[in-house]
Amino acid sequence: MNMSKSFDRLEWSFLLDMLDKFGFSQKFCQLISQCITTTQIDIQFNGSPCKPFISSRGIRQGDPFSPYLFIIAMDPFSRYLAHCEASKQLTGMKISKSAPKINHLLFADDCFLFCKSNLTRVKKLLQDISGIMEVRELNIKEEKYLGLHFFVGQNKRIPFSVLAEKMDHRLSRWNGSNMSEAARTVTVKHVTSEIPIHHMTSFKLPDTTIKKMKSTQQAFWRNKKTCKGRHVTTWKRVQKPKEEGGLGLRDLSIFNRALLAKSAWKLCADNESVMTMSLQAKYFPDGECCWNVGDGQKIQIWKHRWIPSISSPPQPKQNCNSDHLFQYVHQLFSTDSPSWNMIVLDELFDQHTIDEILKISLHSLQEDKLIWLLERNGKFSDKLNPTVTGDVDSCPFCNMHIETSSHVIVNCTLSRAVWFSTLVWNSSNVNTLEDWKIVRISNLFIEEHVKQKYSIQVKLPKVNRKNIHWSPPPVNMLTINCDGSYCYNDNSSGIGLIICNCAGNNKAAMSITMENVSSAVQAESTTLWEAVKWAIDLKMEKVLFELDCKVVVDVVNKEDFSIDWRCVNLIKDIKLFFKNNRFWKCSYVQKSM
Repeated sequence: MNMSKSFDRLEWSFLLDMLDKFGFSQKFCQLISQCITTTQIDIQFNGSPCKPFISSRGIRQGDPFSPYLFIIAMDPFSRYLAHCEASKQLTGMKISKSAPKINHLLFADDCFLFCKSNLTRVKKLLQDISGIMEVRELNIKEEKYLGLHFFVGQNKRIPFSVLAEKMDHRLSRWNGSNMSEAARTVTVKHVTSEIPIHHMTSFKLPDTTIKKMKSTQQAFWRNKKTCKGRHVTTWKRVQKPKEEGGLGLRDLSIFNRALLAKSAWKLCADNESVMTMSLQAKYFPDGECCWNVGDGQKIQIWKHRWIPSISSPPQPKQNCNSDHLFQYVHQLFSTDSPSWNMIVLDELFDQHTIDEILKISLHSLQEDKLIWLLERNGKFSDKLNPTVTGDVDSCPFCNMHIETSSHVIVNCTLSRAVWFSTLVWNSSNVNTLEDWKIVRISNLFIEEHVKQKYSIQVKLPKVNRKNIHWSPPPVNMLTINCDGSYCYNDNSSGIGLIICNCAGNNKAAMSITMENVSSAVQAESTTLWEAVKWAIDLKMEKVLFELDCKVVVDVVNKEDFSIDWRCVNLIKDIKLFFKNNRFWKCSYVQKSM
């Protein structure tokens, strides 16, 4: 059902009545009335302005507040259809037995209606709608929604051929011969590559369509009308990231797969939308992604992947006869504390699996969430790693590893031989500036390699140090200074906490050693978590937590969770305690340098 010109036909009296029914105050309704009723329309006739007039209905298009008013106005219609569903006047549709029932879906000014395929239900639906608005019949085979056909059919080349024509038409407006190479690159990267994105999120485009679009991009970027002879570089090299020597132009085929994978990830991770619940119930009720353990209520031990370092669901150890008694991860928790039940773990798993499980920190106040292991924050990104897509180039020297900048310069056997051979050079060998650069760079790489591998102290140049003095907290408030250290070699960390009052007197101190820590950010997050638990045990009401890790402080004070996914549940628990203790504050203090 297409509600054409719905913004222009919305009655003001109906909208204001709905605002009153929803409980908005009289003052707010008056402000909204002033916003929508003071619109004047000016018309020019034959170039001459006419007398302006005031409309009697409709809301302003382009106003950021208008979509919210339209949603409120459409809510009675949605409630009416839900009432018909509850009273069994209309029956919705579901795509599988366990899927939710759907009788209508709203998309901006469009509405999809569903009912059982019998004459009685259809007549009832048309009768109810025709009493509200005018209805016209649509030809489904020819209709589109947001540029997408309702039915594609087996031959996908016909409906998607319009994408290549649209790209060719867009580039025909520009004269590539009069544009610089940088301008053509920006046009290809940010104009033509955006045309098929909406279609790529839902369909795997035919290879012929992708080849036509790629050919159009190449012809425009290379400017073939004036280019003579062989091309300087291949298109595949141009599509590489800038870090690898390319221009970062998108490979449409790989980008199509990335967007489809992003849509699939949304189906796995978003459990609240009707689309996700319906498709999950029909196609993958068990799920096949990696889980981040929270309360353990959703994760099945033997069916889901929930141990990040193990690429498949765990298996019970040999001669284990009690594995059928344990189905969900929360059954592996201790009942008296938020920790793993070692007795149950020893009964079900081998030692290697137990060691990997113990690396997972428990936060039973949070829900289980799906995570994307290739991203630091655990969220899917359409910028796929080349190792995922399979488009990787091996090193041309050793032909054993992927050709990356770090491998070619440092880790390749030939490169290492070149760097270490420069140690025998002396001042007589350095005849040019380029020779000096090679010797200097090689020595820097060797010093860094030796320092990391053998933990040898390397003499660093002197820097100007800046002393930062400790600032006391306000009166009647205590400060907990928190600091954490991280050791890369054995994945351990040290935690130091100290409590001071406004006079600068130390009230208490604590130090803790932690194992199975994966990063410095996780060490700092764990440090703040230990400080929060300590403050709760001491029943401290007014506390100022000071850290020198700005990432953790920003995540605690803001709604953004752009942090390592291993720390998300930890940060959520910390934010929950801060919410319940309104006199708690977390601030960043700079390190003394």
